[in-house]
Amino acid sequence: MFKFGIFTNKNTPELLNKISCFQTFLTSKNNIKDQNNPNIVFVFGGDGCLLDAIDNFKDKNCSYMLINSGNLGFYREVGIDELDKFYAEFNYDSLSYETHHFLEVSDNYHHHFNGINEIMIASGIKTLDMDISINDQYFMTSKGNGICIASPFGSSGYNHSLGGPLVIEDNGFILSLLAPIQNARTHPAIHSLVLTNSDILKVKVTSFYDYEVAADMKTLHDLVGTEYTIKRSSRTFRLAHIKSVDKYQRIKRAFID
Repeated sequence: MFKFGIFTNKNTPELLNKISCFQTFLTSKNNIKDQNNPNIVFVFGGDGCLLDAIDNFKDKNCSYMLINSGNLGFYREVGIDELDKFYAEFNYDSLSYETHHFLEVSDNYHHHFNGINEIMIASGIKTLDMDISINDQYFMTSKGNGICIASPFGSSGYNHSLGGPLVIEDNGFILSLLAPIQNARTHPAIHSLVLTNSDILKVKVTSFYDYEVAADMKTLHDLVGTEYTIKRSSRTFRLAHIKSVDKYQRIKRAFID
């Protein structure tokens, strides 16, 4: 017996009907629905819905499984039309788990936030100058629309669309530049860089233009000032799987097939 939660940000009648049948299946096996203290949260939607679920339950000690009813569903376990397969194969006691770390961003006033996919410091219309340091050593000045710092979990999202690398294991994090200025004087030395688990990235915005600090495409209004520290968080979350996942086949399914 286990306690489960259900999460979705869609409310179409067809989906709600399937969720109702799904819930009936689980409770018929003597499991208990508990939205406040679940062991596992079943997410009905796409990758964005999974991010919302992790953010919503991140103070709970639970795992997540994505039942994909969205577009890509990179982290899906099964599709919404494959629930018969789920019913036949699901066994809570034999699940495998995949652990990922959050990214932590903080300002100089001790405000901080844990992001899942990426942290961005960017302007949509202005060129920003940013001094970037790694482990308290000056590294480079970025001139462009901003920077994106992605976790391995989020490497297949916006980071991938920027041309950043796909990171298979939960190791390190990725710094990518957004629309960097390229001319004889300001051509960037790098476009993307993979940092290690222990590295600490510091960013100082030296431009006087308005810009945003965001996590997972949501503006972080509580962070203030012009200096930010970004590092791998000690906090983690887990995906649950019916069977062990071949991560290369997951990439193949999402981007190649």
